[in-house]
Amino acid sequence: MSTTLANTWSVTCTLLGYIPKSLYGRILRKRLHLLSLPMELLEEVVKNLGWLELLRVRITCKTLYDISKIRSVRVHLVKRAQACDPYHTPMDRAIEHHTADELEDWAMRRLVLVDQRPATCAQQSFRQRSAYLTNGVEQTILLPGGRWLVSSLKEGGLVVSDLDSPEMRHQSIWEPQEDVDKWPAFDLVYCVDEAATTLTFDLALHRSDSSVSSEHGILVKLYFWRVYLSADGMNFTAQLLNSFWTSGSYPAASVTLTKEYFARIGGGMGSHCIEIFHWRKTTSDTNWKSSLHVTSPSQPVSDPLWSCVRLLPEYRVLVVSDHSLSIYHLPEMVSTIDIATEEGPIQSPIHNIPLGGKMRVGGMSRLITDWKETRLVAINGTGIYEFVIPHALDLAPSSFLRAILQQEPHAQAAIGLNRAILRFHDGSALPFNYSCGYTSSEDTTFVEDTPSIRFQVPRPFMAYSPPKLDEGCQKRDWKSKLPKGLSHKEECKLLEDGKEYEVESIVKLHNNRWSNFGGSDRMVDEDDYTSDYAVYGQRTPPSPNNNTNPFGGSGFNY
Repeated sequence: MSTTLANTWSVTCTLLGYIPKSLYGRILRKRLHLLSLPMELLEEVVKNLGWLELLRVRITCKTLYDISKIRSVRVHLVKRAQACDPYHTPMDRAIEHHTADELEDWAMRRLVLVDQRPATCAQQSFRQRSAYLTNGVEQTILLPGGRWLVSSLKEGGLVVSDLDSPEMRHQSIWEPQEDVDKWPAFDLVYCVDEAATTLTFDLALHRSDSSVSSEHGILVKLYFWRVYLSADGMNFTAQLLNSFWTSGSYPAASVTLTKEYFARIGGGMGSHCIEIFHWRKTTSDTNWKSSLHVTSPSQPVSDPLWSCVRLLPEYRVLVVSDHSLSIYHLPEMVSTIDIATEEGPIQSPIHNIPLGGKMRVGGMSRLITDWKETRLVAINGTGIYEFVIPHALDLAPSSFLRAILQQEPHAQAAIGLNRAILRFHDGSALPFNYSCGYTSSEDTTFVEDTPSIRFQVPRPFMAYSPPKLDEGCQKRDWKSKLPKGLSHKEECKLLEDGKEYEVESIVKLHNNRWSNFGGSDRMVDEDDYTSDYAVYGQRTPPSPNNNTNPFGGSGFNY
């Protein structure tokens, strides 16, 4: 090998001798990255430079060195500010997308806040704060960094709220244009553009009205926006990229969004239908889509099957339910003018991992994808399980038990690849961590649950219901929870009061290795980011006698 390299250098150096000397200066002035060539080649280049060009190269190298030194100092300042911050506040975008002056400004502001913190304030691994939204908010999502909250409104439109602002400053980024834009919203999801220099993401919203139907069943309208954060980091701009109609024959239980595709899963007893749309190509009169039908175990009506869909690399579809984790081939996209989805044959999965089905899956993390595999974590009544899905089609996914629960928790979960929060009926929450991303030989964590570890989430919550584990807050079936014997007017009043969504807590947890950003599925440096979880609740509606909660109990949705 060393002989081959030596021959390569000698041949290259010989060839460099035939280049006219006048070209060296012009090339180096236009392509400064050539200064990072191996020393053997750079030596040959320098030998052919005139004294003036050599002087220019030395000045350029000195300048680049000074710039890199200044930037490295400021990056170190940011690291110090993050290490001193008890709340582990993340930056709104990656360090490499900030200028040196922006890094210094961010670090100094954080260090000032740390200095102002009382000396008696204990260092904590989580942060809790409350913010209340105005009436009419339907769906909400928390953006990367935990500062911005995007909400869809009951009267149409989109609003972004600044949770770091004391007065919770908010701005409208899109206004309704027609009556259909005011239909009830059921799903709000997003996908972050990692290549953008400022926070930029695609946003999808699903609106439908059960009282409006057609020959294809309930009509559903899908909206897709491109949302940008301004260079000063204060204002958002939304551009409507596409919108089109689909059929609501299969009520969506879960939806997901990627750079090009939008997928949803829904169905009833015995089978589920997964619909995948190429949302950038679909037009108002032509749908680019594919669909597949998958089997689902029969469940009692009172105990609906939980299911979730995600899109994997290599054109595959992931479906997670209480009974199994399954992977399917993504069918070929076809162009059609029919918005309805025909009943098709049941597809067989490429891979399948049984989950038992005896205990409900209580939560699932985001997908974390690198060049060779995708990871996710799910929780059920027995513990925390990590699933590793290789990108190679011939390799089966693996599962590892990462944490053991003391008993099946009657709670809901916000879960990441290293940390999770369980929210209990009594209003308390339990944060705990575990290790993922390693081999199965790692010791399994036993989750301890003591009153000293729990923290309280303020204000009462509505009755518990199993989560659907989407990016947005799901609307509940309020009418089924109403007490019997109410008049129609009393029902309408309670339903109207019960739909006032509030953000009860924003709980920020330091994540040791993996990011859990809303649509940002990637592995990041362990010192650069935190995981943010939003725990949502609803304002408790008044009961007819103003003494009891007609919905009963407490719980949470997120």
